[in-house]
Amino acid sequence: MVRVQRSSTIDLITNQLRNAIYEGLLMPGTPIQEAQAAKQLGVSRGSLRESTQRLIQDGLLVSIPGQGLSVAVIRPADLEELYATRLVVESAAIRVIASLPDAGERAIRLHAASAVLTRLEGLDASPQALESPRSIGDADLDFHFEMVQASGNRRLVKYMANLVVETRLASLGNPG
Repeated sequence: MVRVQRSSTIDLITNQLRNAIYEGLLMPGTPIQEAQAAKQLGVSRGSLRESTQRLIQDGLLVSIPGQGLSVAVIRPADLEELYATRLVVESAAIRVIASLPDAGERAIRLHAASAVLTRLEGLDASPQALESPRSIGDADLDFHFEMVQASGNRRLVKYMANLVVETRLASLGNPG
């Protein structure tokens, strides 16, 4: 058996906010009212503050003195750097996977990415997918994340998790 991982309240709040940003529930530039957010999440303002500090460090929230917190905006000028960083992380993950001596182990690790690729191929053949670019974007980000996760490198996965949310922020803030 494997030991059960317990998340702290701060981790839970951080994940909830990160997911809200990824899902587009908190759009780029949206102000975050601390008291209202704490009440909505059912947590103390202190816990929320600690969680938002993590997201500020991750570049997903910004704090402007006198104006408070808001969801980060990924400017078109930031896109080249964002994708260059993704390239470094994803390339490193592919090198880790490719260096595995056992082909069976590689196949096991790549199973989830392969399932997402099958989903992407299904969307490609679907006329409804053209009406819902979000579903294609979701599957694309899922595929790239699963490729990195298949590496088993915790740091690469951590970086990619943040880069996926930043990529989503970029697409929500710069549609088209």
